[in-house]
Amino acid sequence: RRMADMLEKCPGFSGDVPTPDQERDWSNAELRNYVFSNGLIRPARKRGEQRPPPTAADWKALELADGADAAAVKKAYRRLALLHHPDKHHGDKEKAKATEAFRRVAAAYEAIVGHAAEV
Repeated sequence: RRMADMLEKCPGFSGDVPTPDQERDWSNAELRNYVFSNGLIRPARKRGEQRPPPTAADWKALELADGADAAAVKKAYRRLALLHHPDKHHGDKEKAKATEAFRRVAAAYEAIVGHAAEV
């Protein structure tokens, strides 16, 4: 029922609908983030588990020093997301390379911001 309520609020959702088990394991905030990000921000854990701290690779993917403040993280993510967004690239090889870089940046951002929200 929670997913149906979210889909009513966001009728343009075109991502994969989570299974009932996934929906049950995700918190309301995680489900809302998943729907409003069009399926991009997918919780990688079950409710109640704490995420591991971000790794040096996460900070490197965003081109930041360890422990940068939230504003710097957000600014770096937006800059790199625009730079590597697949829709901004043409040609199969270039688009595939950009897609992988975009996924790496999105995963790093989610690891850093998600961990900061739990601490």
